[in-house]
Amino acid sequence: MEEQHVVRWVKSADIESVAKIDKQSFPNSWHEEDFHRVLKVKTNHILVAEVDKKIVAYALAMRFRGWVDIHRMATHPGHRRQGIGSLLVESLAMREAWKQPWLTAVINETETGVNDFLRSCAMKPQRMIRGDVKECGHDAYEFARKRWNGEQEWQGS
Repeated sequence: MEEQHVVRWVKSADIESVAKIDKQSFPNSWHEEDFHRVLKVKTNHILVAEVDKKIVAYALAMRFRGWVDIHRMATHPGHRRQGIGSLLVESLAMREAWKQPWLTAVINETETGVNDFLRSCAMKPQRMIRGDVKECGHDAYEFARKRWNGEQEWQGS
């Protein structure tokens, strides 16, 4: 039987699963209360990806005027390299309700795997940001892509 993939908005009851995936993915993992705190801001959103009704990935996005930033994103180690992260990025780019022309992400320059992943999702490095970006002590790249408007053209300039 083929696995069923679903992308949907996070529910409060999902935060425990999201925090577990985060802990398995980052040395500086967030706790459940961190995710609950960021969701109190109405311009912050989390999408989750489910495989057979089990949460296996998430993407935290922050809406700004003119763009949506992928602030944090992770996939359960047992479900990586299966296209689930790409599915989340595409879902963020297709969210019609946001009406923001750009999808962006700021990534530490030493995270070459993440940089390659974003390139595979049609995101391109736009600029180098010098200095202590996201408290990591390194320079970073800002990646961006125009948001697909659901028709035959890319939205944005």
